[in-house]
Amino acid sequence: MYGLPATLPAWVKELEQKQAWEPLRAAMKSEVASVVGHYRWKVKSWIVVNEAVDYDASTNGWVLARNVWQKAHAQNGKPEWTYIDEAFNAARTEDRGAVLIYNDFANAEVSGKSDHIHALLKGMKARRVPVDAVGFQMHLSKEGADAPWLPGSLNIDSFKRNMQRYADLGLDISITELDMKLEDTSPASFQRQAEVYAKIVEACRTQPRFKGLLQWGLYDKYNWLNDLPTEKVKPLYPLIYDTACNPKPAYYSLREALAK
Repeated sequence: MYGLPATLPAWVKELEQKQAWEPLRAAMKSEVASVVGHYRWKVKSWIVVNEAVDYDASTNGWVLARNVWQKAHAQNGKPEWTYIDEAFNAARTEDRGAVLIYNDFANAEVSGKSDHIHALLKGMKARRVPVDAVGFQMHLSKEGADAPWLPGSLNIDSFKRNMQRYADLGLDISITELDMKLEDTSPASFQRQAEVYAKIVEACRTQPRFKGLLQWGLYDKYNWLNDLPTEKVKPLYPLIYDTACNPKPAYYSLREALAK
């Protein structure tokens, strides 16, 4: 996730340094099988692969992230997306009933990044990889944009079109990590947050394949943005309950939008 350092177990880093690609490939599939198998029939859905698409400044475009799992499988002479296929296949082997999700951020609107993710998932469906759904993180800026570096607010028409093209692939859609950062607790900020949240829910309700929405945290006193070193203004107020766990205007706007 943006703003957070990547962390890997020491033994994974050691295997990478040794270029022990086969043990790394085996470890990845074993870990997926172990976790999913342990909770078989107890967990409704799994985010199997998270944030696999990254921006490449050298080409000014979006590519598959050059992570250790991608390197381990590419060294086997396989296409760069092989590790993603392998992870989904391993998860499906262990649980035939769970919904398997690909999840990413800044992918809710039609854009270069969501184009790349759409192409990735379209290819997976063509290869009969068992991906069932796409997850939109939607960590919104204080203006309501789908990422802190994007201008303006979320383009609802683009959001709807983006959901539809994923639905056309036969994928379900979920918002997996919704929040909208605010730098103050003014009535105007709370109202803006409430309006953005309501518009998102109203848009989602027009999409038959939309399945669920999760906010990223419980209430404003404890939220991940306050732990980010990249955030210059703190504290922040991104959730639908305030620092005392009381409902904010966003709570009521969401409830009203769901009740329509």
